[in-house]
Amino acid sequence: MNVERGREVITLSDSNIQLRWATAADAQHIVKLNDLLPRDKHDFERVNHLKHAERKELIELLPELLTWLQDMNWPISIEISEILVKIVPRETIPLVKNILKSDDDLWKLYCLRYFVMKLPSELLAIDNLKEELNRIATKPTKSEKLEEVHLTAQEIINLRRIL
Repeated sequence: MNVERGREVITLSDSNIQLRWATAADAQHIVKLNDLLPRDKHDFERVNHLKHAERKELIELLPELLTWLQDMNWPISIEISEILVKIVPRETIPLVKNILKSDDDLWKLYCLRYFVMKLPSELLAIDNLKEELNRIATKPTKSEKLEEVHLTAQEIINLRRIL
């Protein structure tokens, strides 16, 4: 640990998180959050801890939690998606919208099928999510067509009767 300008520079060895100019309290908070994240695709113990975590903690972990929706064949993926839909749906939507604008078509497909499809209809208006759904449904990229992402977007639009 190095000390610079009266604050600590801390590197956490068992995670990918590196803190610069962090206080000891900040480091403890990051360690606590890191301890909530699943270690692997079979870590149901930590998924159960996530179900009882504070909402604020889940919000801070959203980018990391969404990575578990990259492959819905991973055993914990369904439960992670359910946590996102039930506990922090509003806060997750802007991040999902960014995924929908990315080049990762399978991740888009899984976000649509396991997150967006389960949202209450009124939440689809947040952060112009409906517009992105409509774009995918009506003007999909070639790769979105190959992965049939556009069909899932069309299904959501038809089920929710949104345009």
